[in-house]
Amino acid sequence: MGSATRLAPDAPLPWAPELGPDRCFVIAEAGVNHDGDVGRAKELVDAAADAGADAVKFQTWITERIVAPGAPLAAYQAGTVGAPSQFELLKELELPRQAFAELKAHAGTLLALLAHAGTRADATGTRGEALQTALRAGAQVMLIEVPTAAEFAPAAISAALEALKDLAPMQKAVLVKGLFAAVTADGTIRIVEAELMRLVCAVLDCPLPPLLEEVDPATLAA
Repeated sequence: MGSATRLAPDAPLPWAPELGPDRCFVIAEAGVNHDGDVGRAKELVDAAADAGADAVKFQTWITERIVAPGAPLAAYQAGTVGAPSQFELLKELELPRQAFAELKAHAGTLLALLAHAGTRADATGTRGEALQTALRAGAQVMLIEVPTAAEFAPAAISAALEALKDLAPMQKAVLVKGLFAAVTADGTIRIVEAELMRLVCAVLDCPLPPLLEEVDPATLAA
């Protein structure tokens, strides 16, 4: 019911932190225990993070694509669930895809903001290539599409930060890791990029990447 990315047996997980040879990547199975409630899904993510999990797996589907309307319940389900049919049961448990899309869109807004902080939106040649490299680097870490936004109204940035404040700690870590990948894609950290990273981390109440914590502001590029 879910979707997966096929990787070679020895390929590193693109979204996983560097854990070292003696540490496995722990994925918590949330399944459908959110009961179709986005708020409960977020609580499950928080609980998994508190328990030490590195990621959470939800089962997602589009009911209309897998079950015919009126399909009967299985024998073991009859009398134990409130839904009258298999279709309605799954529809109640379906987590809206819009919830995932909205969070990805907000993450893309912040990624584009950080990438454009060091490069003009209309940059061409080498600088234009650097902008695209930064966008791709961040998107790969976040597992989102490369954002195309080039205009950043204060209201849009505020809305993105407000929505992303509800992410679980591990999700915030991936977000910040992706933003930092964009910032460092060209091997240079600029003052405006560092300050934007500080702002984002302060609003999201999450730690700065260690390199930014340790860097001497005087050594940053203008």
